[in-house]
Amino acid sequence: MKVYTIGGSRNIGYYASLRLLRKGAVVTYLLRNTGVFDADESIQEYVKTGKARLVKGDALSKEDVRHGWEVAGQPDPTDPTDTDGVDILLFTVGGTPSFSPLRGFVINPPDLCTRCCLNAVSTLPRSDARAPPRIVAVTSVGLSKPAHKSLPLPLRIMYSALLGPAHEDKKGVEYILTHCSGDAGPRLVPSEKILAAGWERTEGVPGKGEVPGVVLVRPALLTDGECRADKNGPSSYRSRGDGDLAVPGGYTISRKDVGYFVAERLLGEDWEQWAGKGVSLAY
Repeated sequence: MKVYTIGGSRNIGYYASLRLLRKGAVVTYLLRNTGVFDADESIQEYVKTGKARLVKGDALSKEDVRHGWEVAGQPDPTDPTDTDGVDILLFTVGGTPSFSPLRGFVINPPDLCTRCCLNAVSTLPRSDARAPPRIVAVTSVGLSKPAHKSLPLPLRIMYSALLGPAHEDKKGVEYILTHCSGDAGPRLVPSEKILAAGWERTEGVPGKGEVPGVVLVRPALLTDGECRADKNGPSSYRSRGDGDLAVPGGYTISRKDVGYFVAERLLGEDWEQWAGKGVSLAY
């Protein structure tokens, strides 16, 4: 498996990609600072063998993203039978928010995730000889009105008061990817400040339904806790796949457990269960 990860320097993208490396995958990281892993012995082990590829670039730059695809598609140096191509795009971009008394937690730029996603799909490699890469994107639970209503009341209040701008950006990601897949859950229409009208005519953007292998991962409120699934298996968390509704009574889930779900379950034996859909996760 060859994986191109955008947003993999930390948090869910980091935990998921490290697990994939341990399972034998080749992982290409697009990084604004390739020195971010200099002191990371876990990643350096794979850099030395060529299994982890570090590409300097910014996902806000379409050309940088395109270059990352090119590197990610190069054959596995440890497999003489491997050919060009990428199997998975792991998209976990999320900015570092700042707090505004009037707007809650905001991201700069406000369309960070949406723009990066648009760059990723508009440079996505396609050929007649190979299926398009599967896409796994991490967004959030509670983005649509029905999903918001399905949240526990304290989360509804907090999400409304603090996370509106950040969630609007996540809506842009989901809107782009549901267009590409043709069927990955409700179409969440973002504001034009996040995604301008006519975006689908951007050069390189796939037509509707041309990338069927898309899964939207929608975690509950994220924590920095341990990976419970390492001790107790996948029964440590709960999942829900009917629409984009929240897991009943689910408040939180750790970033490490979401990484576990992506690497050990979704990109393992559970792919067919979730392909073309969305999945909400919570304890």
